Amino acid sequence: MEETENNYIRILSHKKIKIKDEILDILHLEDVALAKKIENSYKILSGKYTGEFIVELNPNFEKEDFVASPLTLVEKNLITNSNPTDTSKITLENYLHKCPDYDYFIANEINGQVFLREVLQNEEIKEAFKISAPPSVSEKLSDLITQSTLNRTNSFKIDKETMAKILGKSDSLHKQSETKQIKSFADYNINEKFKLLTQKIIGLDDEIKIVLANIVKNISLSYSPLPPDKVRELKSTLMILGASGTGKTFLIKSIADLFDVPIILTDATRYTPASYQGANVEDILVDLYLASGEDKEVFEHGIIFIDEFDKMCKNFNIQSDENKNMTLPELFRERTQGQHLKEMLQNEFLSIVQGTVINKKIRDGFIEKNISLDTSKITFVFAGAFEEIIKRENISTNDLIEYGMIPQLAKRIHSLIKTKLPTKEDLRNALTKGEYSYVKLFEEYLGIYNIKLEVNEDFYDYIVERAYELESGYRGLSIALTEYLNKHLYDIYSSKQDVVKLQIQ
Repeated sequence: MEETENNYIRILSHKKIKIKDEILDILHLEDVALAKKIENSYKILSGKYTGEFIVELNPNFEKEDFVASPLTLVEKNLITNSNPTDTSKITLENYLHKCPDYDYFIANEINGQVFLREVLQNEEIKEAFKISAPPSVSEKLSDLITQSTLNRTNSFKIDKETMAKILGKSDSLHKQSETKQIKSFADYNINEKFKLLTQKIIGLDDEIKIVLANIVKNISLSYSPLPPDKVRELKSTLMILGASGTGKTFLIKSIADLFDVPIILTDATRYTPASYQGANVEDILVDLYLASGEDKEVFEHGIIFIDEFDKMCKNFNIQSDENKNMTLPELFRERTQGQHLKEMLQNEFLSIVQGTVINKKIRDGFIEKNISLDTSKITFVFAGAFEEIIKRENISTNDLIEYGMIPQLAKRIHSLIKTKLPTKEDLRNALTKGEYSYVKLFEEYLGIYNIKLEVNEDFYDYIVERAYELESGYRGLSIALTEYLNKHLYDIYSSKQDVVKLQIQ
């Protein structure tokens, strides 16, 4: 990620306004602040927007509510009386006093560059700007503007319905965070959610409590008015270690459903480092944005679950069977290149986990549009089998580093949770009492056709034993049941029986 030295910038809010028959892009000076440029955005280091990321003024500014541009040397000299090193004088008040009272600008994009024309004492533009809507209010903002009319006194007149839509969004980054709907902890109903989850997932009560509590914390932080840098420090990044079939994915998906937040379930093996052929890590964020209905606020409450992450960490094993026919130079080259690519990919995951703003182009039909996505408030959950270390009683950050995870990313993992293979008792409870018991689901399916299902205890014993032998976790139950049913499904569909009996002869 490319960073530059700190610089002073203008923070400008953007609205489209209609003056008579002309639609104008107007920028209003909101603040003068110290900032660090990171790629195409500025991280604000001072003033009322501290901690926010604001995109640099660019030819695609029309879709942005806020943009930033650096102060020129001339402006710095004017503000500081030709002493730019006296940064204490670089304030909004001094800028407005010295430069001289330019706080509204008409913006025009010409040949790939944005030009700002100062607006001095134009009451018509100022009045229209106060009432007009920022670009994020609606995808059909231009329609809203077109529907708006100017009355005889040239004040900006908008119908009640349109005004309600406008007032539903704030024209200030600071106000946006303050006016979010803040829930009390009681509103999250964590006890009720826990009971619902334990009906779906058997034998993981302690693990469910830890994961559920951390995700509640993250979701509550995403609604809080705290600035992004403080949210990043408080929120939890989770790592769930456990064999396939132990409920890792199902747990996170169930929690997302209970809180009605968007979620992306993906495998780390799908992705390659930038500039390599394959899916890019940043594509995950676009997927979450689309799953959020292209609503940035909903996007902030989302969850990204990345499975099979152990395969992105595992150190190259020279002695493995798949490598035994390689020569030493081939082994060395394979190990060096493979580990390098994995570390590159982990660094890209680190970038989005620790909080950053990415700018991506997406297609909306035939139109290509730019979006800016802040990852600061998203919940990230990594998962994997981690076979070589999963049997250790207490797994630490150092164990993850030993396994091949880069230290910077390993130290961002705040909660390590292990899901264990179910016992025979767990399997039986899941089969007979679980909300998603395969037997119960099959019974419900047959009931649609007025066919009853009868199951004897011997059958339950047989399925549990078979699932336990498979060592595939709870997934072993569906495998064992499918094995059994494959021998009987044809008879079930070809006969006219009113009762299907599952039993061991």
